[in-house]
Amino acid sequence: MNQIRSRLFVAVFALASAGGCTPFLGPLPDGGGGSSGGRADHTLDGGAGTGPTAGAGAAAGTGIVPDASEAVDLAVEGPADVPVGAPDASGQVNGLTCTFDTDCRFGHCVEGVCCESACSQKCTSCLVANTDQPNGKCAPVKAGVAHATDCVATEPTTCGTDGKCDGAGACRRFATGTMCSVEACSDGASTSTYVPPRLCDGRGTCAPAPTASCGTYRCAATKCQANCSSSSNCVSAAYCSATSCAMKKQDGELCSANTECTHGACSGRCCLGCTCTQPSAANVLKNTGFDKDTSGWAITGGTIAQMPFSDADACPYSGSLVATATGANLAELTQCVSAVALSGTFNFGTRMLAGQANASICGVRFFLSPDCTGDEIVDDELLGPVNSSEWQSPSPETAGPVPVTNAHSVLFFCEIGGTLYLDEPFISKIPATY
Repeated sequence: MNQIRSRLFVAVFALASAGGCTPFLGPLPDGGGGSSGGRADHTLDGGAGTGPTAGAGAAAGTGIVPDASEAVDLAVEGPADVPVGAPDASGQVNGLTCTFDTDCRFGHCVEGVCCESACSQKCTSCLVANTDQPNGKCAPVKAGVAHATDCVATEPTTCGTDGKCDGAGACRRFATGTMCSVEACSDGASTSTYVPPRLCDGRGTCAPAPTASCGTYRCAATKCQANCSSSSNCVSAAYCSATSCAMKKQDGELCSANTECTHGACSGRCCLGCTCTQPSAANVLKNTGFDKDTSGWAITGGTIAQMPFSDADACPYSGSLVATATGANLAELTQCVSAVALSGTFNFGTRMLAGQANASICGVRFFLSPDCTGDEIVDDELLGPVNSSEWQSPSPETAGPVPVTNAHSVLFFCEIGGTLYLDEPFISKIPATY
């Protein structure tokens, strides 16, 4: 409109000059007969106007007299600076706030601002807070920013999208190194396996992790155990031997505890279903089952050996001791329990089997000294010589338990003529026996 007015002003000015008329540059005075507060009409070719001053400013020749208000507008505004074909200036420019598309010069109200485009692609935005680009510019949403409902937040175990944009116009996946599976232990009967944590590869996959065999050790929370302090640190098919897990023993193998045996029963040797008699904790003698060897026992004038699988109780994997005198003299089999305080009332005894006609007698001697030397304060024997092919349990010579006061060592002895089989000897406070 301004362009039209400017052009019209130029045309009027030219026509007025050509006709010898002075162009009208000011408002026409109100005529007495004109409309109150109105503008004077303009005529062509000097035609009469309707007001009292009609024609007063008209040129004698052909011309156009502009409306007074238009003339003022044209004179004040001058040439317009808006290029031809530009959008209507009534809409907001990009970056300014808006409510509807019609509020914006280019017709795109996005996220409350006028934008250069509809900006409808996933993880794109027209807001500087989301993109670090000026408001109104459609650009990718910054990495790590959640944008509307563009991206679904999945569980880390899937290694899928984490609910945020990746800075390149797409949804971000869980980063490389995100834990998607916790570490785990798998304890088997004979071996354990440790599985370290599994991690996302950044491409949507929970990468497999190399497993580690723990061997006979149970798997700890974060690694394979390297030693043991008890059998609970070992798999069920192993036991703790010193500080190492070892496989449990089969029936018939030498053992020291039930935990060493596959079937959980040790009587010197592992034994399934055996009822082999075990020494009580009150028995002061050592190695009395003779299931492994004859350690702790000594003989004078003869020989001793461990006899496997010849137990007095017929335990299939237990043993006994065989002592044989050499020559015609008696041999003496002994064990000294030294440097121990012994006071109270004691039982003693053994199981015996004599393989020849020669007699053998066993008994106990208590000493004040700590090494089974000097005068004994108690000397008692088992009744009667044993001469039989059957295991026997002879009774003490003294009726009832033996009273002992302030002894510091005790000797168990057997006088042997020929060959003697011995099993389950004991010296213990009442009421305990073997």
